[in-house]
Amino acid sequence: MGVRAVGIYRAWRDSGYIVGGLVADMMGLHAAVWASPPSPRPRRRL
Repeated sequence: MGVRAVGIYRAWRDSGYIVGGLVADMMGLHAAVWASPPSPRPRRRL
């Protein structure tokens, strides 16, 4: 995995923590699980 891919993955992961935390504070844990972005699928190497 390249440096750029690691940076994109970390940004995606951290955005999930931010969105989930804000929604959990406002609407509860159940809503936060549904509002968080899904994890990106790893690409298969050919």
